[in-house]
Amino acid sequence: MTLVSLHAAWPGTSSAAESDAAGSDHWSLQPVQRPTPPPLGQAQHPANAIDSFVFAKLAKTNLSPSRLAKRQVLIRRLYLVMLGMHPAPREVEAFENDPAPDAWERLVDRVLEDPRLGERWAQHWLDVIRYAETHGFETNRERPNAWPYRDWVVNALNHDLPYDQFVREQLAGDALGSGVGTGFLVAGPYDLVKSQNISLTLMQRQNELDGMIDTTGTTFLGLTVG
Repeated sequence: MTLVSLHAAWPGTSSAAESDAAGSDHWSLQPVQRPTPPPLGQAQHPANAIDSFVFAKLAKTNLSPSRLAKRQVLIRRLYLVMLGMHPAPREVEAFENDPAPDAWERLVDRVLEDPRLGERWAQHWLDVIRYAETHGFETNRERPNAWPYRDWVVNALNHDLPYDQFVREQLAGDALGSGVGTGFLVAGPYDLVKSQNISLTLMQRQNELDGMIDTTGTTFLGLTVG
């Protein structure tokens, strides 16, 4: 009665999509493209293509670029963003006193080769795929064999594993000769509570498969398909 009094549309009157292409403009379904950097004024000198987009956005909002940061600030930003920790005092001092014109580039390369980088950025991927070292639910038992997949993600990032291979080994590693990556499929919550009722057991298995499908869709497509 509340819906009627508010003149809300009855669910049955809503029409389905008239075209199979409906929703195909979703961002995750678009091919990867290399956009053309926007044109800039003569007074702006971008160091790379990314700067061009930043300068263009600043111009639209009538803002000016910040002043160049001091080396002490630069190294601190780099370490916090890429490694999640502060640089050691000796590292700051060495960078500040490095007279070479490519001191910044060499510092960035050194940080990118640091094994802590994989540990730092693997956390983001593991959060997306719902990785845990316990099962959750009522029992919440430990997963003593969960760590190989975690370490596989860390090593993949540290060794610059191509993204297409990174995806394939997680979805079909058992068929491609590298089964560790398929830990992706079972890294989320898992209900260990069994039942003698065959219907409940089948429903539990269906929920497990649904969780795998849902995680795969949201992780790689940005879509809820489970």
